[in-house]
Amino acid sequence: MSSTTRSDESHVWYFAIGSMMNPISLSNRGLAPVESHPAEVLDYTLQFFGAAGMAEAVPEVGASFHGVLHKMTSTEMQVLDQLESTYVRVPAKTRLYDGRLIDATIYGRDAAKVAAMGQNDKPPSERYIEIMVRGCEHYGVAASHIALLKSVPFVPRKTPSEFVSVPVPDGVPTFTQEELRAGTGVREYIGSPDFAMYNNMLRMAGQPMEPLIAKMLYDPKYGCPSTLQEFTREHCACIEDMTMQNFSSLFQTVGLIAQTYKEE
Repeated sequence: MSSTTRSDESHVWYFAIGSMMNPISLSNRGLAPVESHPAEVLDYTLQFFGAAGMAEAVPEVGASFHGVLHKMTSTEMQVLDQLESTYVRVPAKTRLYDGRLIDATIYGRDAAKVAAMGQNDKPPSERYIEIMVRGCEHYGVAASHIALLKSVPFVPRKTPSEFVSVPVPDGVPTFTQEELRAGTGVREYIGSPDFAMYNNMLRMAGQPMEPLIAKMLYDPKYGCPSTLQEFTREHCACIEDMTMQNFSSLFQTVGLIAQTYKEE
């Protein structure tokens, strides 16, 4: 016979279904669950939405799927709510593998916000699926769910030959890392302050962006090097490509910086 556990005022049971199933993704966002358990959410099915193919929980009576149940502080859930801006948080009933039922919260798409973006649903990326799979493996999620994730059609990673580089105008100067850290020049952001990543852009100003983006857009293939000297040339080229793909209208090239790569 199963009993039901509920959240208290200071903690929330959160059922993770996407990258938050992965301990590295949690740590990269400064999140540290009090407890984490493999579990199953009831009366929901797993789907993927938006241009990036993000995981979402869709209500469906009688359906269920697996994920990771985290006990979070209420403060950390507020942080998650800000990060998951295209989602809406809704209540859910979850079941631990020992049969206990726990009232939790789960994220599904915010239909109004997604519709306003005018994006069609696309498959998830290979990177995203790998993050989910590794997280499930870490927390002991059912092998059947891991197999399900591995069967989901995905957008393959680009090969290095497909990476797009930042355009470099003729005559731009070359700076040293010391000059960059000194920050004596003008830091100019040419995007809108209403941009969702604006505060992150400010945080990256005047310092190497690779370590920060490696954490923001964690890729299990490359890991999360903490210093610039630990980055391979391919990892840097991949980050440059992602920057061009997502943020090319928000910056302009004003100089070059000499860099030594891990394999050199």
